[in-house]
Amino acid sequence: MFAERHGWTCDLVETRRDLVLPVDEDRLSALESEAVRAGAGYEVVTWRDRTPDALLEDRALLERRMTTDAPHGTLPVEEEEWDGERIREYERSHSARGRAVLSAGAVTGDGRLVAFTDLHVPLGRPACAHQGGTLVLREHRGHRLGARVKAAVLREVSTDFPEVRRISTYNSDANTPIVAVNEALGFRPAGQLSSWSLRL
Repeated sequence: MFAERHGWTCDLVETRRDLVLPVDEDRLSALESEAVRAGAGYEVVTWRDRTPDALLEDRALLERRMTTDAPHGTLPVEEEEWDGERIREYERSHSARGRAVLSAGAVTGDGRLVAFTDLHVPLGRPACAHQGGTLVLREHRGHRLGARVKAAVLREVSTDFPEVRRISTYNSDANTPIVAVNEALGFRPAGQLSSWSLRL
C-alpha cells in the first residue's frame, strides 16, 4: 500500500454499521430482558438535549474517561479536560447546528451516572441519525449496561422521531463488547474508516 511504503502506520480501524428502523420488537425486548437481569441495581434514565443538573458532573467524568477507556488502537491519547461547563457548551453547539440529541444513562442506587449513550438527529434531515458516544465506566462493566442504554435510546427515537429510518455508528474493531451489542440490535456493516499516522 502506498501509505505503508512511505512510512505511514494504520493506528485504528473503525467499522461503520447501520441499523434500519423500525427495530424488530422481539429482538429488542429479548435484549432488554437479558440486560435488566444482568444489571439489577441500576436504573436507566433518558433525557433530550440537556443533561439533568444532578448528572452533569458524572457526565463530564464519562467524557473524560471516553478518551482513555475506549479503544483507540495505537493512537496516542491523553485524558481530555471535561467539566460541567464544557458539557453545556457541547449541548449548545448541537442545538445551534439544528441537531436533537437523545441520551440514555445508567444510574446507580445512590444516583451516580455510570454509563451513557447519545443519539444525534439532524432536524433538517431526520431520516438518518447518528449514534454518538457510548461508554460504561470500567468499574461498572459486566452488567449489560451498554445494551440497556442503547435499547433505551432506540425506544426514545421511535417515539420522538418516528421519521428516522436509519441509524449509523462507527466502532473500533477492537471494541468487541459494543460491537456485539450493536450486532445484537441489528446493526450491519456498511463501510470502514481507518486512521493513519506518520512518525517523524
